[in-house]
Amino acid sequence: MRSIDQIMQERLTAKQINSINEEADKRIDEYLLLKQSIANELNNYIESNHLTFNDVKKGLDTSTSQTQRILKGESGFTLETLIKVGRFLGKSPRIIFE
Repeated sequence: MRSIDQIMQERLTAKQINSINEEADKRIDEYLLLKQSIANELNNYIESNHLTFNDVKKGLDTSTSQTQRILKGESGFTLETLIKVGRFLGKSPRIIFE
């Protein structure tokens, strides 16, 4: 069975492959930045309101491991999770395309 890399090399030019890889890297960077921004916002809120881990876990209604991933910026955020975080922060999440 051929890998995606082999198929791409057979069908695309090196320039096209490079362009695809650059776009993928950009999207990954944007996604990681968004996750970290959410974690930072949440951690700042926790610190300024002197909340405990259990306060956060209960407020987000998430498992211990999910709460840990959210706070570290390692969670794969679903829309449901974003809404939970927003409610916990007393804010409404908004998506803005720039």
